[in-house]
Amino acid sequence: MRSLSLFFILASLAPAQQDRSDRYRGGLVTPPLLKPRFILTDTSGAPYDFWDRTEGSVALLFFGYANCPDQCPMHMANIGAALKKLPPGIAEQVKLVFVTTDPARDTTVGLRRWLDNLDTHFVASRELKLLSRQSRKPRGFPPPKKHWPPGTT
Repeated sequence: MRSLSLFFILASLAPAQQDRSDRYRGGLVTPPLLKPRFILTDTSGAPYDFWDRTEGSVALLFFGYANCPDQCPMHMANIGAALKKLPPGIAEQVKLVFVTTDPARDTTVGLRRWLDNLDTHFVASRELKLLSRQSRKPRGFPPPKKHWPPGTT
């Protein structure tokens, strides 16, 4: 009985078989979203022209907040970890720009410190006005969609 228990413990610790194929396993946005044109002020106080600075790169535009209790930090950490696993030269082709949705609590220094723990190449801005209805349409942002489960905020 003791050896049977040990077998089950060791079996549960064995790594799962991974699909080693090179096929794409992600989702597709169809039709693709056009890259919006706008200029932000980054955490160093310098202007950041999203269109120009991400030209020829994979551009990730992330809206969230650093004080989020779960989703934002988890997704940002996953992106940072994934980029660190890429070969040199490939990760540099990905540009991530994080725009806080809580500029009252996400200070410039706090955002920079938080993102530096994930990837020092990430750009951050506190310019929430990008989300306003007046500025969203001319810049090419799609209308917001609420995806909250019933009974949550």
